[in-house]
Amino acid sequence: MSNLNVDILFLIFEELQYDSSTRNIRNTLYSCLLVNKTWCSVIIPILWKNPWSDNTSNKNVIISHLSNEAKENLSNQIKNGKNASTILQRPLYNYVSFCKYLDFYYLDKLLFHYTRNIERSKKSFIADEILKLFINKNSKFTHLKITSCNYDEIFLIPGAEHCFSELKVLIYYSDSDQKLLEWLTKISKSIKNFELHNCRWNSEILNLIEVQNNLNSIVCDELYGIDSYKLKILTKHNLISLHIKSCFYLSKHLSLPNLKFLTVEYILTKNLVIIIECTKGYLTEISIDNFLDKNNRYMQSIYQNCPNLRYLKLPLINDEVSELEILLTKCKCLVELFIIGTHDGQNSLLGWDKLLNILAKSSPTNLFKFKFYFTYELPILESFKLFLDNWKGRYPMLLQTNIYDEDLLTLIKKYIDEGIVKSHMCGGDLIRNFHDNGYIDTDYTVITHVINKSYIV
Repeated sequence: MSNLNVDILFLIFEELQYDSSTRNIRNTLYSCLLVNKTWCSVIIPILWKNPWSDNTSNKNVIISHLSNEAKENLSNQIKNGKNASTILQRPLYNYVSFCKYLDFYYLDKLLFHYTRNIERSKKSFIADEILKLFINKNSKFTHLKITSCNYDEIFLIPGAEHCFSELKVLIYYSDSDQKLLEWLTKISKSIKNFELHNCRWNSEILNLIEVQNNLNSIVCDELYGIDSYKLKILTKHNLISLHIKSCFYLSKHLSLPNLKFLTVEYILTKNLVIIIECTKGYLTEISIDNFLDKNNRYMQSIYQNCPNLRYLKLPLINDEVSELEILLTKCKCLVELFIIGTHDGQNSLLGWDKLLNILAKSSPTNLFKFKFYFTYELPILESFKLFLDNWKGRYPMLLQTNIYDEDLLTLIKKYIDEGIVKSHMCGGDLIRNFHDNGYIDTDYTVITHVINKSYIV
């Protein structure tokens, strides 16, 4: 395998880094560096695409790229710090040149770490030298995360226009730097994914959205500072993914015909209905975390407009169970269902026993992945047993629950042994996705309850 063509090696390692089912992938790639020089030259650019995810160990390597003059100004910081030899020697590769992600948050931390104890007259010089490592005519970023106003004149550095001309992902926080947004509007037209957090939809943001040629995903914490008319700017884009939080106002004239992935938090049900009804049947994933009110009209809009739905996450109260039963019979492509048990503040607590009976009776053929988040009470054990008994003869179930209950776990183990349940996980946090070859690895602390590795899919 060590003699594989370089291009093939690159494709393999590229795929590995995005395969979130592979645990500790960065450690695996690091170990592959030692195979031979060819493998090393292929893996290093991949590891250094995003050096900020491993910033503690990488910051010394970044500083090692500085000129001798800059290092001289940092001499005390370097000599008194750990890994001084790493910083003082010239690196074997120009690691920084492989960087495709620029994160202002970690850049701030890097600058603070190395300039906090040096005299003010030297700080500006050191900061400029570090910025020039990243901003130059040889760099080309695909991802930019703007979290502060400390770089409002970064575009004045020679080569900056080249660096940001092909951005694919922009993450923007708290009205950080409007001057930089104005500049990006002029030179960057290729943004595909745009995330906005805790900021107003001001004219700079709207203008930046409008000039993009292939914007297909928007994530925004709060839709404030924007009226329905301005929001219609989204209709000109071929949006595939939309994630919004705290949405109060939406135009009925909104049009998102190609939307496939929808995530909403703290939304009015009427606005969710508007979004769903402005699509053209391509929605495959809907994730609902919280409502600002309750009205099961949204459930009707789902089963009337989403024939291709494969994933559904929703908070459920007892009064909505009957509508869910209709949805199960209409949305025949549904593969995964994530239910959060809740109530409406008026004693309409979700009745898990009734729900489990409906799931056993009405689940479409393709549905076999279930996540249950018990918030107020557990179902009666007999109801869960009946649910699993009625699953016999169907495709083995993948199951996640959030509460560690010994009696429930013992019951589920019995059905794993019988092959009715393929695998089960439980813990305080439920993992976002199942994976064909196992549960997706995350940073969550989850109590694993898998009886035999052969059951994991």
